[in-house]
Amino acid sequence: MAALKTKTNMVKSTLETVELVGNPNEIIGEHTLFYKKNIIVFINGKAKVSSDTASDLRKLGLVK
Repeated sequence: MAALKTKTNMVKSTLETVELVGNPNEIIGEHTLFYKKNIIVFINGKAKVSSDTASDLRKLGLVK
């Protein structure tokens, strides 16, 4: 569990590892996704993101 500190309080967020959808040959290397004012960097198809972001990306069909 990661804690993100804000000016007024602590917000707890669980991180999840997500994997890009696609052919294994297509996801090798670094890929960058700009999503809701966030920059997500996938390395060899994998990235750690908050549970909420992971859910959103799954709904959009971008990650498994």
